[in-house]
Amino acid sequence: MKKAVLFVSVLGVFLILHSCSNEPSSKENVVDNSKYYLLGNEISAAAQGALIQNLSKAIEEGGPSYAVGFCNLKAMQVIDSISLLNTCVVSRITDLNRNQGNKISNERDKKIWDYYKGMNREFPFSDTIVENTDNIVYYKPIKIGMPTCLNCHGTPGKDIDPATLAVIDSLYPLDLARNYMSGDLRGLWKIEFLKSIQ
Repeated sequence: MKKAVLFVSVLGVFLILHSCSNEPSSKENVVDNSKYYLLGNEISAAAQGALIQNLSKAIEEGGPSYAVGFCNLKAMQVIDSISLLNTCVVSRITDLNRNQGNKISNERDKKIWDYYKGMNREFPFSDTIVENTDNIVYYKPIKIGMPTCLNCHGTPGKDIDPATLAVIDSLYPLDLARNYMSGDLRGLWKIEFLKSIQ
């Protein structure tokens, strides 16, 4: 079943990228490559697990407002260490970013994002692999999966308490990552593998 869902996702993204691209198809192909699917899934799970573990610890130590400070100072260090360990570039992208470094910044990422954003939230999201000239990029959806996520990404005054909101506003004055509900698509893991080192 997982492979069937992956094929649907890969086919959909293939059609999006090639219908909107002026580049020759030899430079950009969507592939169903099990090696990169497995690597991407493993690395994104490790990154997600490391962030959740560290955030849970920060929440236990000082509550959600303290965890926002941790995210501001340490989240990128956690992601960078996962990248270094796996010889790849791990990042997160979204259209409603908190950290400016997570903002969608190129047309290819925007096409992938729009594809996932347009999907029915009840449909089981699958991972996507895109092959470019020099690299292979793995994308995996990030959903609001735990009630704890809403303490920082939910509705101000309802899910986000005033102390936490004050810290968010002070550390992230351009914050857009709020007003989510449980199950919403929050972002995408993006993992880039250089072909030359694989």
